[in-house]
Amino acid sequence: MTTTLGILLAGGQGARLARGQPKALTRVGGLTLLERSRAVLGAVCDEVVVAAPAALALPVPEAERVADPEGSEGPLGGLVAGLQARAFRRAIALGVDFPLMRPGMLAALAEMLGEHAA
Repeated sequence: MTTTLGILLAGGQGARLARGQPKALTRVGGLTLLERSRAVLGAVCDEVVVAAPAALALPVPEAERVADPEGSEGPLGGLVAGLQARAFRRAIALGVDFPLMRPGMLAALAEMLGEHAA
């Protein structure tokens, strides 16, 4: 069982950004939002899964990828998929579009969970 599971919600199509690519592949400060967010979650979680629609092409190893439920829209589907993906003691979810999030903030939030699972 994973002690702390990180769930990265990366399903945005990026339509409002009008860049012709998924939001997760947008570069900020030399890294994609996907790379940046995975690193932040990875610093405070024992395991990270990336939730997105199955048809959304992202450079994520198959073992880390979870598909949003068919017919779902928005981050709730990804959250459900992530929570069902692995056994865990607690979980932390992060949207891919929070480039200013830092591991220290997530660690503080995790500490506030106490004995709660999520």
